[in-house]
Amino acid sequence: MNGIDIVKDSWLFDEHFKGITGPLIVAIFLWSIRSIRRVFFPFFWIFKNNLSSGFLKLSVDDKINALKLISEYKETDEKYDVLMKELKLKQYGLFYPLPILQILFNYIYDKNIRMNSIGFLSFLDCNQIFDYDRNTMPTHSLRKIILFMIAHTAFVALLVCYVFEVFELVGSLYHARVNFINIITMLAMLIIVIYTVRVIYIIVENSISFIWAIVFSKKLNDYSFLRKRKELIDKYKVTPK
Repeated sequence: MNGIDIVKDSWLFDEHFKGITGPLIVAIFLWSIRSIRRVFFPFFWIFKNNLSSGFLKLSVDDKINALKLISEYKETDEKYDVLMKELKLKQYGLFYPLPILQILFNYIYDKNIRMNSIGFLSFLDCNQIFDYDRNTMPTHSLRKIILFMIAHTAFVALLVCYVFEVFELVGSLYHARVNFINIITMLAMLIIVIYTVRVIYIIVENSISFIWAIVFSKKLNDYSFLRKRKELIDKYKVTPK
């Protein structure tokens, strides 16, 4: 009798117990899947999307509060009131001046762009590569991009060297005597490697997001230009008598 026959003849598949064992087997199966996911979670977590650690991860209420602050902005607002609103918006992960943010959210509404789209989130995250003020739309700075890319590359290189040193240390412990201290050390080294790879992935992803941010900013600038032109046309439009 093989293993399958033994399982079939066991009490698990008895007619009197099917009503109990059926849900029990399903529960055990689901629990096993969740347990496996927990075991491999650090590896999935490494490649989890990291764009917009600020705005995207806000609660719904905080997002609504941020949008209210942006919608309430007017060009005639008192300057200190504008500064206070911008300080509050920075806590929400929105680092651009209020006029730019107002045009930004008008753009994603008019063009039906989702708030979790890569271009939008990249634009929010990569404000450091743009030149802008309250009267001009963001334009990418080649000098800033080069500086950030050099800094990111150098940091990633240092982290890669560090990972190799960790692997060498783990390799030296591989043939060592098995004891509690060595096991704990190897587990600690594994956790360090996972977190280091995570940091490397974040840096590489943010570097690539520069491209998405630049593409998005060009579309936003075109939208802003067309919007202002339309406003001027409507303002000075001569109505026939």
